[in-house]
Amino acid sequence: DEFCQECNKILLPEDPAELDKILAKQEESKKGSKKKQKKEDKHPERVFCGHWFHYCCLEEFVHRPPFGKKCPKPGCDQVVTHPLFPTDPKTLKAMEHSWALDQAKKRELEEIADLMGL
Repeated sequence: DEFCQECNKILLPEDPAELDKILAKQEESKKGSKKKQKKEDKHPERVFCGHWFHYCCLEEFVHRPPFGKKCPKPGCDQVVTHPLFPTDPKTLKAMEHSWALDQAKKRELEEIADLMGL
């Protein structure tokens, strides 16, 4: 059995009918909203080091700092790369900057809420 490297849950359901539903959702999400795909899509994706993730787990893994992380599989020392998620240094730097700005904004809003007693 293969497990997702992020959530450590079994990658494919035991019931083939469930797999058909997952793959059908994947096809629908390709036609529809990307935001919906990110949050709900459990279809398996293989990264270049050969290990597997659920799509939604992979998306979260690559968009959470530190950016350019190595594969969490014990013994694998490769940076997680996948064609859907750019890993060039310029993009990673931009992602890091965007994340830092979001965190600063959240802190400022929390401080304002505390100051106002909300």
